[in-house]
Amino acid sequence: PERHAQELVDNLAATGAEEVILVHDDCYGMLVDRVAQLNITVPFQPVHILEYLRDYLDAHSEDVTPLQLRVAYQRPCASRLSPAKEAAVDAIMERIGVERVKRQYDRENALCCSGVMAVLQPEAAPALRARNLDDAQTAGAEAMCYLCPVCRSTMAQDVQARGLGSFHIIELVRMALGELPAPTRGK
Repeated sequence: PERHAQELVDNLAATGAEEVILVHDDCYGMLVDRVAQLNITVPFQPVHILEYLRDYLDAHSEDVTPLQLRVAYQRPCASRLSPAKEAAVDAIMERIGVERVKRQYDRENALCCSGVMAVLQPEAAPALRARNLDDAQTAGAEAMCYLCPVCRSTMAQDVQARGLGSFHIIELVRMALGELPAPTRGK
C-alpha cells in the first residue's frame, strides 16, 4: 500500500472533490493516518461512509421512517483499525429506528465473518459462522447488518438458512429514507 499511496491520493485529488467518502476502513485509515506517516499531503477531506450517513440522517431527520428492526451488526475485521466508528454505527441505528442487539461477539469482541478463514482453513469456517449467528439469534436479532460486502457475501447463505434478514447498513438507511422498500419482519 505504501508504494501506491501517493498515486491513490493523486487519483482522488484529480476528481477535484473537496470531500471523498470512503466505504472501506482500510482506505479511510490510509488517507487519515498512514499517508501522514509517509509525509503525503491529502488535498481533500476523507470522510468515512458511517460519518457521512450519520450526518446525512441528521440533516434529513424529517424524512426518516423508523424501521423497528432488531439487528446484529457484523463488524468488519478492518474496523479494528478505526474503533471510534462504533459510535457512528450506533448513531445511525438509533436514527433509523434499528436496535443493535447486545451480544457477546460484537464491538471489540467481534468474530470474523470467516471470509479469510474460508480460504485458509475451509473446514473451520462453517463453525465460526455458526457461532456468530447463534450469538446473533440468542440476542434476538431479526437480521444481520454489514458494512463490509465480503462479510455479507460470506455469511449470506447461512443467514438466509436461519430465516434472518441480511442488509448492508447503506440499505437500511435507504429503507428508512423511503428509497428502498422497508423489510418485512425477519427478511
